[in-house]
Amino acid sequence: MAYIGIAMLLLGVFFDMMSFCYGIGSLIGKRYRSGFLWVALFYYAVGVTVLPKVPAVFSFPSLPFSDKMVFFLLLCGVHWLCQLPGRWAVLKYPRPKAVL
Repeated sequence: MAYIGIAMLLLGVFFDMMSFCYGIGSLIGKRYRSGFLWVALFYYAVGVTVLPKVPAVFSFPSLPFSDKMVFFLLLCGVHWLCQLPGRWAVLKYPRPKAVL
């Protein structure tokens, strides 16, 4: 089961890096390209749920949350940071309107 959880987390990191590259490309190319907005977050949630134990680095005994919740919240922060360039590109270069 641990290998499935690690594979899910790695897929989440892959999709976050793809979104980050699309966001940077949108800012440099002055044309908006959509990334994978919620895909990585889904893989993070499944991966953290399936993992039997999280690494000891993410163990905070003083917090009222479980170690898995702290690890998931950390991954949510990484996901948010990877999505920032794409969100800035949407604000800077609006999406073209569909012509019917």
